[in-house]
Amino acid sequence: MAQALLEQVRAALEGARALRIRGSGSKDWYGEALEGDVLDTRSHAGIVDYDPSELVITARCGTPLAELEATLAGQQQMLACEPPHFGPHATVGGFVAA
Repeated sequence: MAQALLEQVRAALEGARALRIRGSGSKDWYGEALEGDVLDTRSHAGIVDYDPSELVITARCGTPLAELEATLAGQQQMLACEPPHFGPHATVGGFVAA
C-alpha cells in the first residue's frame, strides 16, 4: 500500500503532474476548485501502534477518524482536540490537513 502511493508520487513528479491528495473526500466541497491526478489514501489505513499508558497512538492517513476515536475510547481516552467531522467517513489525514 505505501509502495503504491510512492510509485504514484514518483510518476507524477517525473511527469510534472499535480496531485490531488484525497481520502474519503468529505471536504471536496471546501475551498478552491480541486485539480490534479487523484492520490487516493483510503487504502493506507490502520492503527500502527498504540500505547495507552504513554498516551501515544500512531495511525495511517487513511484511517477513519471514527476508528481512531473508538480505539481511544476503549481505553477511556480521547483526542486532545475536537476534530472536524465532515461525514461518517472522515479520515485522520483529512483531520490533520483541515
